[in-house]
Amino acid sequence: SGLGFLCKYNMVLFFLSLGFLFLFYPRWRSQIFWGGGFAGLIALVIFSPVIIWNAQHEWVSFLFQYNHGFSVSRHSFLKRTGNYVGGLLIIVTPLLCILCVKENLSALWSRNPRYFFLASFFWPIILFFAYSASKGWVQPNWPMMGYFAGLILLAAAWSAYSKPIRAVVFGSVVLLDVVVMAYFVIPDGFSLSIAGHPLESKRMREFHKLEELAETVRVAFRESGASAILPKSHQLFGIIAFYAPELRDKLLSPWDAI
Repeated sequence: SGLGFLCKYNMVLFFLSLGFLFLFYPRWRSQIFWGGGFAGLIALVIFSPVIIWNAQHEWVSFLFQYNHGFSVSRHSFLKRTGNYVGGLLIIVTPLLCILCVKENLSALWSRNPRYFFLASFFWPIILFFAYSASKGWVQPNWPMMGYFAGLILLAAAWSAYSKPIRAVVFGSVVLLDVVVMAYFVIPDGFSLSIAGHPLESKRMREFHKLEELAETVRVAFRESGASAILPKSHQLFGIIAFYAPELRDKLLSPWDAI
């Protein structure tokens, strides 16, 4: 858990899942209370450098993540929830998502403790981000951690499905993987577009030639005579701060600009 916190703050949702299990599965309450509490202390120790750093920097990363996840969206309720449900369906393919939801729903009424355990690490995460989607914009990758347990539970029931269904599910996942990988290797300036949107992977370009990008910003800042730099995204903010550390005190976040 502590190592997970160092990678992504939403690791805390696994403790939410333990709380769900604590409430609805009384026979495990003693183990959850002592085991979960002890695990939480270990995680806190491992995560403590991040807490100390935030305390020294006005809790900037915690506030960013909070506002990132719960800020009021300009989009309508239907668009927010549609985006959330669509993300759940598309990222693991619609049929696989439906089967996963079906098995995890059945597990809640199952007498099999291992099934209930896995479902407890699926539904609290899915419902938490569903609530977030009712308030703000939820990125499709955020609730994906729920599928770690959800797909394991589906695997337990996999042999119960017919061969044609399994073939279609497997084929759709492979097809999605091929499409995504093809998208990631599209060269810059690729001319093909859909509904006016160019098919170019801006996200992948964040991981290429970062030193050159920082050097470009360094030169442009020096030649412009500007007093500050306002990156257009938090990803770009982090890239400049890491690869051009001498510019850190010149960087402004969107909060600073406001």
